[in-house]
Amino acid sequence: MKEKIVDGLRDTGKALLIGLAIAGAAFGLFFLVGLFLNSFQIRAALTLARSGLFFVGAFALFILAGLLMKKKKGEGVRGKKTWKRHFKVFGLTPVLMAVAVVILAAAIILDYGLYYS
Repeated sequence: MKEKIVDGLRDTGKALLIGLAIAGAAFGLFFLVGLFLNSFQIRAALTLARSGLFFVGAFALFILAGLLMKKKKGEGVRGKKTWKRHFKVFGLTPVLMAVAVVILAAAIILDYGLYYS
């Protein structure tokens, strides 16, 4: 029982780190595109990065909704050896949910920093 809880916490940490990595990569990409498109104005680039993060997070939630609506057939990715090597307790749906939440949290923090500070 204790081992299952520890594995669940470890899976949660891994999913959140994956979300941070994806959010960081998306932020970097959108920020650089914003810099080049807006004559190297930092605020405009940050606004584009914020909008891009909201778009990526919303797209992840859209994919998550599709995964939740489809009927379960078999074990999915949880039964695969390669998936079990990385996530012992979580399936694809909780990992994608954690990633989407982290991306949207990064967008919210960026939005707060742009408009309320």
